[in-house]
Amino acid sequence: PEKAITMGLGTVLGARRIAMIVSGESKAGIVKETLEGEMTSDVPGSWLRLAGDKLEVILDKGAAAEIATA
Repeated sequence: PEKAITMGLGTVLGARRIAMIVSGESKAGIVKETLEGEMTSDVPGSWLRLAGDKLEVILDKGAAAEIATA
């Protein structure tokens, strides 16, 4: 990108609400790792799970393709 904003995880987790919006089948694997895999620095988004109820995850069908259903 021509311009970008970098924000640390502590700042993100301090927000009142966090929205993770993902679209596209090509992202299904990383979405699965982020939401269901081990929390690790190799997948920084995995730490968003620490936000609990503050985290809202919005996925299209493609991005959700590998997520386990309840």
